[in-house]
Amino acid sequence: GKVEILANELKDVLFVPMQAVVPEDGQRICYAVKVGHPDRRVVSIGQYNDDFIEITGGLKEGDKVLLRTPDGVHGQKGGPDQKAATPSSSTPTPAAQTDKRPAA
Repeated sequence: GKVEILANELKDVLFVPMQAVVPEDGQRICYAVKVGHPDRRVVSIGQYNDDFIEITGGLKEGDKVLLRTPDGVHGQKGGPDQKAATPSSSTPTPAAQTDKRPAA
């Protein structure tokens, strides 16, 4: 069985899938899609759980994000989340807002 302990409940926060945010040179980076091309964004993060991470700056609701660093991008870091991403992970995922999101 699986047990989930709800330690905190966040309301009205912007969040993205955990694998959309990668560390790079001491910053947190997310790639949003702007006019069909990847747009590198430095983001500020808040709380997170195993699946999602709160974005406190650098993105806005409705931005579409990539689930991995785009191929051929300079400074690309090959972290475990990027290697585990499926080929369809380059499809943009909309950033979303939620009423309730558990945080670890």
